[in-house]
Amino acid sequence: MVGTGVRQGTVFRTVILLLSVCVLVGFMPLHFMVSPNAGYKYQVTILALRKEDGTAATQFRRGEFVFVEVKLKNIMTYTSVPEPYLLVARATHELTLYGLGAFSGSMVAGQELNAMPAFMIPSNAPLGSYEVKVMVFNTWPMLGGYPIAASVTTTFTVIP
Repeated sequence: MVGTGVRQGTVFRTVILLLSVCVLVGFMPLHFMVSPNAGYKYQVTILALRKEDGTAATQFRRGEFVFVEVKLKNIMTYTSVPEPYLLVARATHELTLYGLGAFSGSMVAGQELNAMPAFMIPSNAPLGSYEVKVMVFNTWPMLGGYPIAASVTTTFTVIP
């Protein structure tokens, strides 16, 4: 009987984890309650899309890689204690996820991080407009995390 209870508890935690991941990557709507006066600790200072050769681009073909250049800065000025972050970049077309990358760590006041998650556009991906959204949390939302930077978005087009 004890083993059954442990297994059910594990299954329950796994289901909650999967539902939380689905919320994070956009399969379900994700809403946050953030006070308008709440100060963010981090700021995305650069969001650019690049081709494999490093050139900036807004149009990509099927089979090409999209590199998402992100510069994140700890904008706090009153502490030298490292503040944790979780940077998540996702690319969607309509409600379908086509790319996802995450980086975590911590930075002290004034410190900056350059990250470049990348994904390949599938050969059968639909043509049209895609959205890239960069979000920054203090930890995973499913673990009680909350936004610590304003989310930033950009778009690109998949062409034939």
